[in-house]
Amino acid sequence: MIVRELNNRRLRIRLLTNAYEISNELLNELRQCRDCEVVIGIKTLDPNRHIKYTGKPLEPVLRNIKRLVENDIKAVFETVLIPGLNDAKDIEGIAKYLTGITRDPVLIIDPLIPIPGTPWRRPTQEELNEAMSRAGKYVKVMTHEKLGRPSRVVVLHPRP
Repeated sequence: MIVRELNNRRLRIRLLTNAYEISNELLNELRQCRDCEVVIGIKTLDPNRHIKYTGKPLEPVLRNIKRLVENDIKAVFETVLIPGLNDAKDIEGIAKYLTGITRDPVLIIDPLIPIPGTPWRRPTQEELNEAMSRAGKYVKVMTHEKLGRPSRVVVLHPRP
């Protein structure tokens, strides 16, 4: 309903999703939307790590990515560089996977901004550069953040 309403107002729409659930209704709306882009977050391609990280199975995500691509929905892909969970080698694997399912894929690689109380650390600039270099052999690579710039995490929910 939201996509339909925004599309009727002729707005450019960028939908961010983990692709875990894509209903047929949403798929149909996206097919009819010329100015829609879907940013799909891929946490990892390893089924066990995916469950560890998200608490959900990987298979529905991959199935829905395939549905979006097969329906010619404009898609950009995103992953988070997490040392010890999703490193440069894993991100290279995601890039290889993307070249097998779509033409000219774009992969956004963002460095983790740690949330207090989680076991993962922020990657170094060198680790980000390596991930971008390895993935860049297969896909167009982008990042939203430059390391070294201070970032502050604010946890809104649950309340600290």
